[in-house]
Amino acid sequence: QKTFSKHGKLIMSCTSENGDRVGLFQDFFNDGKLRTYSWYEKGQSSPSMEIGYHNDGSLSSVRCGKKFFTDIDKEICGFGGMHTVTLVGDDGATEKKTFKNGVVSESTNNTKDGKMQVHSEFKSGLEHRKSFFDDGSLKADEVYKGRLKVSEASYYMNGNRKSEITYQDSPKKSTRMVQEFSNSGKLSHKGAELFKGSESYYDAGGEDDYRPIGPQEDYFDSGVLHQTQNFNDAGDLDGEQKSYNKNGILRELKTYERGVLKHGKFYDDSGKLKSEKQYFPDGSFKEISP
Repeated sequence: QKTFSKHGKLIMSCTSENGDRVGLFQDFFNDGKLRTYSWYEKGQSSPSMEIGYHNDGSLSSVRCGKKFFTDIDKEICGFGGMHTVTLVGDDGATEKKTFKNGVVSESTNNTKDGKMQVHSEFKSGLEHRKSFFDDGSLKADEVYKGRLKVSEASYYMNGNRKSEITYQDSPKKSTRMVQEFSNSGKLSHKGAELFKGSESYYDAGGEDDYRPIGPQEDYFDSGVLHQTQNFNDAGDLDGEQKSYNKNGILRELKTYERGVLKHGKFYDDSGKLKSEKQYFPDGSFKEISP
């Protein structure tokens, strides 16, 4: 089956059975240049392989099948040996992809002026993805297993670590262990976080909608412990919460029950108990003599 424009240019070519596309499908720009080259297997509504082109002949997209269907996708998809192609976006940005047996083994995204933005390597079922600042310095180093993010590390432009996160996903809940660092690269916070959604992290695909769970620690830039907190699964403060001065001396000791403040002890800079308070559900309190 072939379709021509009013000027006699071929704009579509395919074979079909009972109205469904089967085998090679091609469509063309108005000037006759190839735009899409794809292959439909019998009974499939979407192509098993598809290669897209711009009007200038450069590649716009590549989707490989589990096997090759023609000599063209055999070469492009690396069934005859590892092969690298360059995809060009409408904005001039490029993506280089290396295929082996229809599977991407490496990819690099560059801006239109050639600056590397993202570089990924695929091995052992994992994607190792690195992203970069405009000056070429490392911005983030992430590991994915399919859509699920396994770990990530982010960096300041000065090269120091900004954060390190590892993800854990299960059918019941999704958590991540977080470490954050100051501009100088020193640990400023560490603790676990629980995904707030009803779905697991994997299913939801989110990464920003988390709340703290369990013990949390914050540090001064000197490395001295600043405060410790504990959160229950509902995200409420629960149990003892402690804060310290820059010399590491305890200044406050508060006790919470499911988010409600119950008791507090307050100390001077030498660590001597200064006051003690009992708190009530309406927000009032009474002093307890030291």
